[in-house]
Amino acid sequence: MINEIEVKILNINPKQIRKKLKENKAEFVKKVFLVNTMYANNHTKKDKVAVRIREERNKTKKTFTLTIKGPKKIVNNHKIRKEYELILPSYEFGDEMLKLQGFEIVGSVEMKREYYKLENCSVEIIELPKLP
Repeated sequence: MINEIEVKILNINPKQIRKKLKENKAEFVKKVFLVNTMYANNHTKKDKVAVRIREERNKTKKTFTLTIKGPKKIVNNHKIRKEYELILPSYEFGDEMLKLQGFEIVGSVEMKREYYKLENCSVEIIELPKLP
């Protein structure tokens, strides 16, 4: 379990951010394609808990991770949540496990994500598909 502190900056220019990261000697970690499938049941809806299975793909491998995020707290304008992650052998394994517990799929989103390490922080550039 980790405490995730997340800051989102919207409407960025990815080229400018990459340039700034390079200037500040950030280390490029990886670039991946992600599919996040979100699940909910009566408990998660009531208690504002987030549950998802993430499929992460690059040119050589696929991984599947079940993530459960506790209710969010806002501290100094930052979202903080307890986060639990479990590596799954396949998407189907996690999907069946959640459905047996009364979870239903409530949404899915695809994105490209680049990871950089800058000092003790992870900096991520996310590109979502263009919506009409």
